[in-house]
Amino acid sequence: MSYLRFFLFGLPRIEREGHLLSINRRKSLALAAYLALNREPQSRDTLATFLWPEFDQNTARASLRTTLWQLRKLFGPDILKIEREHVVFIRSPLFWVDVNQFQDLAAGYKSSEHPESAIDPAGIHSLAQAVELYRAEFMAGFFLQDCEPFEDWKRSQIDGLTRALIGALGRLVDFHDSMKAYEQAAQYARHWLKTDPLDESAHGRLMKLYLKMNQPASALRQYEECVQVLGTELNTEPQEFLKKLYQDIKKQRTISQTDVSRKDQPIVSVPNRSMQTGFCIGRKKERTEISKLLADPNCRLLSLTGLGGIGKTVLAQQALMDSAGAFADGVCFISLTHVKSFDWISPAIAEALKLSFPMEEDPQKLLIHHMG
Repeated sequence: MSYLRFFLFGLPRIEREGHLLSINRRKSLALAAYLALNREPQSRDTLATFLWPEFDQNTARASLRTTLWQLRKLFGPDILKIEREHVVFIRSPLFWVDVNQFQDLAAGYKSSEHPESAIDPAGIHSLAQAVELYRAEFMAGFFLQDCEPFEDWKRSQIDGLTRALIGALGRLVDFHDSMKAYEQAAQYARHWLKTDPLDESAHGRLMKLYLKMNQPASALRQYEECVQVLGTELNTEPQEFLKKLYQDIKKQRTISQTDVSRKDQPIVSVPNRSMQTGFCIGRKKERTEISKLLADPNCRLLSLTGLGGIGKTVLAQQALMDSAGAFADGVCFISLTHVKSFDWISPAIAEALKLSFPMEEDPQKLLIHHMG
């Protein structure tokens, strides 16, 4: 038996020994996907009604018979077992379906009712693998016109798999939060929100994680994103628990004007976990040129441009470390990856410098004043 792999997350495809199988008819692919997910034998009458609801039973069974013949010719009798009244894929270690694998990995961890002690490192690894498998929505971009039973089944699968994914992400957030791995927890929380942007509990979790990482500006931005998406999609406001969390963060973020206005406090080199030094191979010429420009008082802004993925960020970080000794106040790398509005650039810079300003003041003016 050859190695057969079904990829049903995203646009469905089937591979044999790493080579894509060509299935031209949509109902043939739909039938193969349905049989791959259902491990028990399926009756011919059920399959005929499922895919050909517009026909009478005899005509539907005839269409099914033709489709099964095509699939058996493609897969072979050692994989697709066709009996008089039932059909089933023969399972073996060489028969792999991404959705089945996802379900097996996520089994037992779908609900937040499991106690924290129920998740051990092996369980966390399984959940992380499950999340990796879920690369897109189930059979995204694939549909059958005028076939309501199939579309109902697909929607049901999407709903169940999405719930399982959110359950896995929630447990991963819980675990990494409890281990004080806040950045990892935040990554899973953002994935959670990407899956369900309307989930207010996920917005709240991410806001609290930003607070634990000493990023109140990010927490406030997250609340504003929640307000926007709820207003746009549901024409409603966040629940009271989120509003209270937002107000609490605003209060915690304020500091006295005296501390802000002290200009004798130098800007220090702030340790930043996102700095990736030591991996800049070569680039000696570019690093020398950047250091020269950074030392030039007339160079107020220096931009590195180029195609994505060629190493601009690593080069910039290494150049900063090369030049650190030239600046009495040190250097700081600040990522603006998650900043979606110009208004939040100054708060993000202040946050990285471990500064905090009153909410009613203009953060840009205060930041310029502090750095002057």
